[in-house]
Amino acid sequence: RSITMDSGSIEQLQQRAELGLHQLLDFWEYQLFFPETTDFHSLVDSNLQADPTAPKHIVLATRLVWTFAAAFRRTGKERHLRLARFFYQYLQDHFLDREHGGYFWEVTAEGSPSALSKRLYGQSFALYAISEFARVSEDTEAEQAARDIYDLVAEKAYDREYGGCFEGFSRDWQYTQQEQLTGINPHSQGCKTMNTHLHLLEAHAGFHRLEGDEASRQRLKQYLQILSQKVLHRQQARFQLFFDRRWNSLTADVSYGHDIEGSWLLWEAAELAGDWDWLTSVKAAASAMAEAVYRHGWHSQGGLVYEYSPKTGSDPRRSWWVQSEAVVGFLNAWQLTKDERFLEAALSVWSFIDQELIDKEHGGWYAFALADKRPSNRIDGFTCPYHNARMYLEVLDRLDQMEK
Repeated sequence: RSITMDSGSIEQLQQRAELGLHQLLDFWEYQLFFPETTDFHSLVDSNLQADPTAPKHIVLATRLVWTFAAAFRRTGKERHLRLARFFYQYLQDHFLDREHGGYFWEVTAEGSPSALSKRLYGQSFALYAISEFARVSEDTEAEQAARDIYDLVAEKAYDREYGGCFEGFSRDWQYTQQEQLTGINPHSQGCKTMNTHLHLLEAHAGFHRLEGDEASRQRLKQYLQILSQKVLHRQQARFQLFFDRRWNSLTADVSYGHDIEGSWLLWEAAELAGDWDWLTSVKAAASAMAEAVYRHGWHSQGGLVYEYSPKTGSDPRRSWWVQSEAVVGFLNAWQLTKDERFLEAALSVWSFIDQELIDKEHGGWYAFALADKRPSNRIDGFTCPYHNARMYLEVLDRLDQMEK
């Protein structure tokens, strides 16, 4: 069947996205803070019970900065900017290592450093979040903080012989193989991952939006080249996940969520880089990646599965973040190709989110589809309003462009 995107359907989707965004932000604002204090919860379980003793994680803190800063750009509501500023200041007061530079992986519930390693996944989100906050707030100190972490990653973490960044370092930025082993990289001989480099790409895209100079554009192209030429398996139109220092792939596993997310982040980076050769190449790659996910990533009962391993088969979990990225990735693929299958896929996943992931009683999203019967935390180190808030913001931005 043919799907059209006329002015009426655009307006309807805009209304759904605006409502969804505000309901999501309201849930997080309500659930985050201790009553009558300026402290915030870092762990809320599936029953909406908070643990005030839980440590605070760099990924949660930075994603909260990014989310409320990006939301302010859309909503113009001063409280969203105040929340972004609050979490930015918390990041600077408690996570920033003023002796050795960079940001700690974790702090205690009271805000004292507890996990001192410098993991590049965390540094990437610090760059991403601070760049966005500096851009919308025009805070000169935040602008300098973004430049500081941007320069530090280039100086301390970049592999000048083979390209890309290592996974982790000690507090004083010393490399050991033990620091490469994390929940993001389970391979003993691995030291580089798709996941970290994908978020380094989006972080450098955000920094280039802030700075807009030739040096940041060239650095963005550097990461675009790594993702396109080292991480992407062109023949299979998928990202490879784990690598040794020389970029030899260590597994054949497939991450459908990262592939569909990466398809639109690659295109975003190529557009920002403004290079015709990159645009042509990345358009083909992004479209092929979306096609591969469209063909192989669906769960039989709707939504996308988590990942696939040749050894164990599909992981059938239908995660909140995978569905969020599927909406944006399929919408982006439709805009690139005009193939209506992709628009239908985006709308199908959006309907699945509405039925299976949104908590209509208390607000917010569940971490996994209700039908998966996997109770999990509503707030923790990685469960944050970033993928889903960004989904709404991306949909709104793209619909705005279509109206012009």
